[in-house]
Order: sequence, then structure tokens, then C-alpha cells
Amino acid sequence: PLASVVFTCFPGQMWDKVLSKVKKAVVFMDDKCAESLHWNGGATSVFEAGARNLKEFSSFEAGGENEPKAVFVVSTLLKGRTADIIKDIIGLSHFQYCVVFTTVAHSIQLLANNVTAELEENPVFQQFEEKLSEWMGDMNYTAEVIHAPVVFTQVSPQLLLTPIFAHLFPLLFVSLTDFDMQSLTPELQIEIKTLTCAVNSMFESTSTQEENFAVGPMSRLIAGELANHPQAKSRRKTATNKASIVFIDRAAGHHGDSLMEKILTVLQPLPGHTTDVQVDMLELINLQHIPDSQPTLAPGCLVQTQ
Repeated sequence: PLASVVFTCFPGQMWDKVLSKVKKAVVFMDDKCAESLHWNGGATSVFEAGARNLKEFSSFEAGGENEPKAVFVVSTLLKGRTADIIKDIIGLSHFQYCVVFTTVAHSIQLLANNVTAELEENPVFQQFEEKLSEWMGDMNYTAEVIHAPVVFTQVSPQLLLTPIFAHLFPLLFVSLTDFDMQSLTPELQIEIKTLTCAVNSMFESTSTQEENFAVGPMSRLIAGELANHPQAKSRRKTATNKASIVFIDRAAGHHGDSLMEKILTVLQPLPGHTTDVQVDMLELINLQHIPDSQPTLAPGCLVQTQ
């Protein structure tokens, strides 16, 4: 049997790809990627890798005068609002070197630009690199665009979560006859394809040939996408490990008498997070609580420091 350790190493390996580029950089990260990082070493790992600063992915942020390098980590397509924010940040900064990491694979970026052909080059990434150089003000400045599926979080050695897809929920249809991908909105199609692409990346990294099972119409679509993924076919021929994957449509909830159920029900989520909660540290430390005062005390959380 395949040891679970090869799967639980995968999230960290993907973050290592990002961390290898952050030395001396200002890092801008959107909320979804920040939540993934939270479970994979947190901000500490970014600073230990040599980053100068870590900021929110927002048009109101920028690099300082003596900060020539930027790294952007986003969970979206490189178009629309995402492109606008990157342009705004660069416009307010003095960057000469920009690296953009996106969790959305190039094949899906192509699809979002209405290109269905399989291309050997990465034209969407190359075009965006040119835009980055243009926004920096010199076509000789360095720009890189890289796919990094930092979508998995390791909660325990046996449990991986995908908070980036927390809002992806089984659809409730009156009639499910003739229900296929084309029935869905373009946005939802992109979400499903991004999820299956991330799962395929994990199987590729672990040299795994999977057996697909699905319960429910939405899960059948996801399983079908994974089964027909272009890169999956060649991966299965050379894979040295085997695993089963079961997709299940269900109404998710925490019902029962477990301690985890009580924690997730009673405590407020961390701002911008879907998988972790705020623990009131005043109850746990020797600090006097003064009515009508708000001490600056960061909340605790479920993530282990190591």
C-alpha cells in the first residue's frame, strides 16, 4: 500500500517552489493562498526564506523605494481584477523583477481565453510576462509567471484540505438528466477544472495511478474531468503507485459530539479563513481583563507551530 507520507509531503513541496523565489522580495498574497500558507509553515516560512515583507494582495499596497523585487501569489486567472491589482501595485512601486505564481494551470488559463487547442508553449504566461515588464517600465526588467498548485493544506498526517475550494458545493437540480459540464457556468467549469488539475498534479508528483469513484452528479463531473485530463493518461502509464479516490456530493456539516465539532461551532473563524478559528488567549494567559478596553492580543488558532 502507498504510504500516506508521499501525499502529505505534497503541499510543502508546492510551497517550496514559491519560497525558492522570495529571497529579498516583497510578497503579495491573496486571502485563499494566505490560508493555504497558514497551514504550511505560515508567514514565518516566508521570512525564513529571505522575504523582506509579506503584504495583502490589494491595490492599496506597494513596495518601498529600496525594494526592487516582488512575488505575487494568487489563486485566480491572470486577467480581470487580478491583472488590475498587479498593475496597480507595480505602478505604485519601483520593481525591476516580478514573479507571479498562480494556482490556475496554463491549460485552464487558455480555456478562459477561449482557446481549446493544446499548445506546447505557454502563450498566456508569456504574454503576461510582457505586460509585467511593460508595467515596470522597462522591457529588459525580469518577469516570470509560474504555475504552483498551492491548494492543499496538511491538517494532520492523514488529512489534507483544500480551503481554496471551500465554496465549491454540490449543485441542487430539480432534474439531473443530460447534466454535463456544458450545463454549468464558465466560472464553475473553471473551478472544477482547477480542482481536478490540482489533484492530477498531486498524483503526478507521487507517481500514482488512481481508480476513480463518484457518488452524486457533481462528483461524477469532477471524476470524469480527472479521468479525461490530458496529462493523466500519460501519467497512468508510468505510475509506480496505486490509490483509490472517492468524490462524494454531500451537505457538509459538523454534527456530533466530538471536540472538533464543538470548537468549529462555538468559535469564530479567523478573518478570511474557512478552516481555522480564533481562540481567545485572554482565557489562557495571566493578563488582567479590564472592562471597556481592547488589549492588542492576537487570537490563537488550531494550526501547530511545527
